[in-house]
Amino acid sequence: MRIFIFLLLPFLLSTSTYAQKRKKKKAPKPVKIDTMRAIDILNPNLEKIVIWKNEVKAQEGTLLNGKKEGVWKTFHKNEKLSNLSEYHEGELVGVSIDFSDKGIGTKQINHQFANDTVIVQDKANPALQHYTIYGKTGDLLQTGSTLKGEKTGVWKDFHPKGNVAKMVTYLENKENGEAYVFDKEGGIVEEMSYQNGLLSGKKISYMTAGKNNRKLYTPLLEEHYKAGKLDGELIKYQKKGQPQEVSNYKNGEKHGTSKWYYESGELLSVFEYQNGVLTGKSNTYYKSGEVKTIANYRNSKLHDEYQTFHENGVLKTEGNYEEGNKEGKWIHYDEDAKKVKTEWYKNGELTKTKD
Repeated sequence: MRIFIFLLLPFLLSTSTYAQKRKKKKAPKPVKIDTMRAIDILNPNLEKIVIWKNEVKAQEGTLLNGKKEGVWKTFHKNEKLSNLSEYHEGELVGVSIDFSDKGIGTKQINHQFANDTVIVQDKANPALQHYTIYGKTGDLLQTGSTLKGEKTGVWKDFHPKGNVAKMVTYLENKENGEAYVFDKEGGIVEEMSYQNGLLSGKKISYMTAGKNNRKLYTPLLEEHYKAGKLDGELIKYQKKGQPQEVSNYKNGEKHGTSKWYYESGELLSVFEYQNGVLTGKSNTYYKSGEVKTIANYRNSKLHDEYQTFHENGVLKTEGNYEEGNKEGKWIHYDEDAKKVKTEWYKNGELTKTKD
């Protein structure tokens, strides 16, 4: 049985006031700090410390040879626990937890593993090493293996709460095979595959709706890659799940037909690309399906014949472009096909108008 001798050591801390040229600041109230020391009779080097601030318990713990040892507690002004930490020879060890003034844990640090990297050599293959990497709060950050110093097999990154954040397969220090990205709840937000460190094949990104275990994961973007570049079909989805864009790529550039859709699902526009350059005929549409515009492009600029239509299908405007500029005669019609105005352009500048 340990017996402690209690010593009460009160003292007063106060701040001095100072005068300003025109206005005096009101001095803050002094802080009264009392410290109680309980000395272990069987071990005079062991002391139990309790500290009060303004007659409210602020901290308690044990000193061994003048250094913090064991569990130390810090308290809020309402005397609820503020922090719980473990010490050995004055150094933080084990788990340290912060609490709100309502007693709810808000932060946890595992000092045993803080900023630590644990390396274990494989017993069956000495060239194989298994890594466990921790962050500054002691949370698990990453796990994986190396073979002869190069990443191999599955490597995982972790969210602060311990769920897997990313999982990638390596071979000879390069991404090879399937890879996944997860949100904090464990849902997949991206899935893809690699070959020799480059994206290859299909990549899907997901959007989420709802919260926690009611979250729904639906595709946001589907892409195809070849040697790290977009190659093949790309589909971008809207919130309700229908396509917003369907395009084709080749060697990282848009190539072929590109279609866009209204939020309600109707076709909005059709464009043609050659190696990333808008070219040839393109159309836009009303939601009703009627043609809205017919245009022609060359080197991503409007060029040649251009027409717009009223929603009833009647021609609205007709004219020509040259290298992105209006050129020559432009005629405008009303919904009854009656000519309402004629304009003449040169190098994009209006030169003449006739009603």
